[in-house]
Amino acid sequence: MIAVQNSITRKLTHFDYYTSSQELNGSEAKDFIECLCRDAIDSENTLEDFCADMGYDPKNTDDIATYQACKKIASQLGYLDIDYNNYEAIFEEAEPVLINPSPSQQDEDYYATI
Repeated sequence: MIAVQNSITRKLTHFDYYTSSQELNGSEAKDFIECLCRDAIDSENTLEDFCADMGYDPKNTDDIATYQACKKIASQLGYLDIDYNNYEAIFEEAEPVLINPSPSQQDEDYYATI
């Protein structure tokens, strides 16, 4: 799990994140945020359009779950006041920072600020 915080509003939310690597570096924080934004953009489509674009089956429960997960990501980014349709602008202001959690953040694998 990665905790992501808007460095201006201080709003914080958590995203599930799975990787084969034990460590993430700062440049991977940018890739992570970009992936979240692209998933959120994809979720703006209907389920049928989403599945057609991704090569998924709109009747497959795993594919429906993927669509719903992308919708959740969009909601979480909205909570953070992130304009995911214009995510390149996020990186013009500042690069996201990814750090290993402090002892008080035991539930998170990583903590990122944007």
